[in-house]
Amino acid sequence: MLLAVPTAAAAAAAAEVVRQPGALRGLIAAAGVDLFVPIALNAWEWLSRAGVAAEDMARAVAEAGAGGALRRVAGAAERVFSEDPSKDGDFGMMVGGLTMLWVVGALRGALRSGTRALEAMGLLLALKTHSTSAPAAAPPRDDHRSGGDGGRSGGADGGGRGGSGGGSDGCGGGGRGADSRCSGENLRDPRLLAEVVRAAGSADSRVCLLAFRFMGLGYEAWSIPLMAPVAVSALRKTDWELTERASKMMCLSFSPAVAATLLQLGASNALRDAAAAAAAAAGGAAAGGGLANAWGGGSDRDAAWAAAIWAALAAIQLPQEAAAGRAPGVGPSPSADAPSWALDVVSSVLSAARGAAAAAKALEVMRAAPAEALRVLARHPGLLRGVGAFVAGCGDAAAVDWGLTSVRALAKLERAACASDDTEGGCAAACGGEPCGPGALAELRRWLSMLSRAPDRAVAWEAAAGLAAFDASRRASAGYLGSGKGGGSSGDDDTGTGASAERGAMASSGGRSSGEAAGSAGASTSQQAAEAQLGRAPKACAGCRKVRYCGEACARAAWAAHKKECKEHQQQQLKQQQQQQQQQQQQQKQQSQPQQAQQSQPQQAQQAQHGVEKQQQQQQQQQQQQQQQQQLQQQ
Repeated sequence: MLLAVPTAAAAAAAAEVVRQPGALRGLIAAAGVDLFVPIALNAWEWLSRAGVAAEDMARAVAEAGAGGALRRVAGAAERVFSEDPSKDGDFGMMVGGLTMLWVVGALRGALRSGTRALEAMGLLLALKTHSTSAPAAAPPRDDHRSGGDGGRSGGADGGGRGGSGGGSDGCGGGGRGADSRCSGENLRDPRLLAEVVRAAGSADSRVCLLAFRFMGLGYEAWSIPLMAPVAVSALRKTDWELTERASKMMCLSFSPAVAATLLQLGASNALRDAAAAAAAAAGGAAAGGGLANAWGGGSDRDAAWAAAIWAALAAIQLPQEAAAGRAPGVGPSPSADAPSWALDVVSSVLSAARGAAAAAKALEVMRAAPAEALRVLARHPGLLRGVGAFVAGCGDAAAVDWGLTSVRALAKLERAACASDDTEGGCAAACGGEPCGPGALAELRRWLSMLSRAPDRAVAWEAAAGLAAFDASRRASAGYLGSGKGGGSSGDDDTGTGASAERGAMASSGGRSSGEAAGSAGASTSQQAAEAQLGRAPKACAGCRKVRYCGEACARAAWAAHKKECKEHQQQQLKQQQQQQQQQQQQQKQQSQPQQAQQSQPQQAQQAQHGVEKQQQQQQQQQQQQQQQQQLQQQ
């Protein structure tokens, strides 16, 4: 009945349940019976979402825990799941409810000692990781495991269902942000959040992982001083999911003071070591070595790559955040330069030098990267070239969409000096083949073209190279040249695999690499080549100048659909011009009337006399003309 209550009446129904003596304690007891485990735990989680106070829930957990009900619930849940491990929905409901039982209840003193609280959290995590021993018939459940055995990119949720790239970050199946129902932010209890952060510092990696899953993105966790050393410590546990979650939390827009504290605690070195370990493990998995975690699982290359990329992004973000908070002239400013190793990791993966799967995972992570890190990456030599080459030739719709999201975000950040996307008209619809191609590829090329005209010359230079690589990869894919379909490796020499070799600071005023002097022959040749690669500027409609196309062919293809709108726009402009002319004439008349009224009477009399004399002269001239005509007729 509770689950059938409409959303609008959920709060009232939950309040009515809480008012009934023993209702919450009875619900926990029902969850200890095998037949009612999924529905009872789901109802318990529903009450939390409906707004039942954490204090009331914790009190019920304490009363139930005194009689051993929590252990019975865990045993029943494990038995039910063991009977049919393919029931992903039931598994998510059970873990979500159990998380609320232990994290909301146990950490608030329902279990009197800290040791028992950690044991309860460990028991919950053991149930969550029980799926690692499930038959191969249920592969999706690998998503919630960690340490190379399924630590998910973007954060696996506490319900055992990990979302790839942008997955859930709350526990109990909750989503990111507003739906992270188990986060300390939504529970509005700083003491609870402090207990979770303390648990995250546990030497037991399993308990630490559960605490990080509970915190999700941890928007409020940074307000607790202990969070900074705990996050750095988590990076040193060599657990891919912990690395990813801690790195992702460091990418948040928290205070510059926290960023400076993290750097002082050695976060940069910890991120470098964690990224190196994850990248090495991912390379070993690609070579068939496999990845093993604390529970003896199989391999998950994507999880290791996600951990490595997020660690690199965090290493790029932290110096930017710390430098932004330093007041001018107050002590030495911290270096805002991004670590070269972090740029190398992201660039090499995006260029498909580590394989197509790694490049796709990098694009998936990049779409959620912070703005400061994106700005730095856009200037890194070879990065956009690798993105353009890989996306154009990979043949994967998801990778194309991820690449489009990243490039569009970069273009908007750089405020490219060109028309916005709403003035691009029907270019994506009109382009059936050349030069852009269909759908998302057309839009991605258009955004690359916009980015190549960014005010920052370094960004424009790199985007031009990316645009040229995009077109080259498209041509190679269309002609089945090389192995472009396998991940953009058809042009390794042209797609940015040698990004590290050509690293150099780009001159922001001229867009040259540090190895080329201004005015040199090499710089001139490179400048001409880059300008040739910039691509044609969007063509505006000759009639209305309102819609833009990527070329003549695109404009002709879209004319049939745009013709009516174009004429209507021209007519509107003509009407506006006519109205403006009429208004100007009326204003001139109104201005001339006061001037005439101000003229003096003598002047008016002189003008009248002058007019009479002029009329007489005209009459005399007419008479003379008539006489001349008569004489001519007589002759």
